[in-house]
Amino acid sequence: MAEPCRCHRPLTAPDGQHWWPHRDPEPGPEVRVVVLWGDEPAFLRSVRVEGGWHAHGFATPRLDPTAPQPWTVTGRCWAGVQHPVVDATPHPTPRPAGGEPR
Repeated sequence: MAEPCRCHRPLTAPDGQHWWPHRDPEPGPEVRVVVLWGDEPAFLRSVRVEGGWHAHGFATPRLDPTAPQPWTVTGRCWAGVQHPVVDATPHPTPRPAGGEPR
């Protein structure tokens, strides 16, 4: 297993859908929230806003709002290393036919 980054996130990509923001195009508008692979959305997430992406969560570096950042920086950790991001957009729970959600 590869050594993790100084930020303790993995340096490898997950098996499922992911993006490397410094080299992959921005995903379509259906992806509204992304997280660095290995993070929980409550800890740190990037939310699509008008004009770019804005960091939210417990690990945000500032409490005051900052200007939206470009897609290309959403994968960069505090150590300056690029990481893959994954979709963390909340999706509604599908209802079974004729019933209540499970």
